Amino acid sequence: MTLDGVECASAVVSEMTKLGEQSWHAVAFARFQAKQYQAGLLAWHLAVPPSSELDLLAARAIMKHNNDHKTALLLARNATKADIPAIQSEAWLLIAELMAEDQRFDEIQNALTKAIEITPNSAEAWRQHGLFFHDLFHQSEIAIKSLRHALVLNPNDLGALHGLARAQAATIPEDDFILVTFASDPKHCGLERLLESAAYFGIAKVRVLGLEEKTPWTNGRKLQLLYDFARSLSPDTWLCAVDGYDVVITESLNISKLLRYFPSSDFYGKYGSVLFSADQTFYFVGKGESCYGSHYPPGIQPYRFLNSGSLIGRAHSVAQLFSSALINFAPLSNWNRVSDQTLLHQIYVEQFFSRHTAQPSPCYSGSLSNWTIALANTPTITLDHSQLLFGNTGGRAFLHDLQVLDGRIYNALTDTFPLLLHTPGGKRFEREFIRLATQQGGWHFPVRDCSSSYSSSVAAHK
Repeated sequence: MTLDGVECASAVVSEMTKLGEQSWHAVAFARFQAKQYQAGLLAWHLAVPPSSELDLLAARAIMKHNNDHKTALLLARNATKADIPAIQSEAWLLIAELMAEDQRFDEIQNALTKAIEITPNSAEAWRQHGLFFHDLFHQSEIAIKSLRHALVLNPNDLGALHGLARAQAATIPEDDFILVTFASDPKHCGLERLLESAAYFGIAKVRVLGLEEKTPWTNGRKLQLLYDFARSLSPDTWLCAVDGYDVVITESLNISKLLRYFPSSDFYGKYGSVLFSADQTFYFVGKGESCYGSHYPPGIQPYRFLNSGSLIGRAHSVAQLFSSALINFAPLSNWNRVSDQTLLHQIYVEQFFSRHTAQPSPCYSGSLSNWTIALANTPTITLDHSQLLFGNTGGRAFLHDLQVLDGRIYNALTDTFPLLLHTPGGKRFEREFIRLATQQGGWHFPVRDCSSSYSSSVAAHK
């Protein structure tokens, strides 16, 4: 017993001497509630007659602080004989928790079932049932039903709410995710490197668009290809699109991991949202784009500006975004020569002005009615400011935000481990791949050196 435990125990003895035997139960309850577990256990030993509710508190204290699961289990079983259903139910839930240590699955399921049978209107019982079935048994469908029922009983149960989100994410099949990229040269070192990284991390579905193009490559054409491809998919498919020559996958892109970083589409209305990577520098290429740069949404984030080289969203949201970009924001003539990043900068800034002023930005040259209609039919653009998903060196390649930590790519500025790495800028930024690949033995994916493959002819791929 620690010094604090001795002092608490002495205080308990003093209290019992003053108050008499009839108060021992009250002293034990008070000490357990104050998290003075050793003193609580001393009072529990002296409490006569035994109390099922007190036994349950003692069992939890013994389990957590004495690590005596055998005694805790014995007490929990005694507590299942209590006259109060709520105590019986809680005792069965504790038994399930104790059984989990030994992976005694049949007994765990029996204990969870007992808890629900005894207190069918207990949100806690249904929540624990759901969490066990998701986390231990990996039966997410059963978990979803239980967690939904817990929320019906108590809509404010945050444990059930977050557990339901995790269980729902786990039920999305891997076939509902596809990685798409763009290339005109099937033998380009950068493309081969991207495909190698995808294979390394077990990404089964990768589609390369543009290989059959006979005309010179333009970023406007990239928009059209992605729009056509997104329309061909099931609307709810998760579509991640990345540039072809300067991106690698750095972590597993399983659906449950992606959904932890992606905002709920329901929050953004019927067209949902599309998440883009972000970098430090605003690159203005298209006509009038410098105006949008000067009216960009303010912020203190180091990665503040949209980079179109990486994005993710539901297929229907991606298709709708690029449909709106081409119809409502691209010039009617020679649209295929427009910069995809120029159009997306415009949409992002106009959406900001729509939310904060309900008026077009000073850069918009069309009518108010056209502006209103265009934004009403455009999914919301969001940016990965913290590089949770998309690592991007744009504007900061020489500041070395990215490091290698335990074989993984780590952003020291944002304290994140991005799942993809994009080094826009051509040959001089290619050195960032090599620096990371050779740092501390390199990361766990063997990255090839593609610096000799870069020339001005591939600048369109960033």
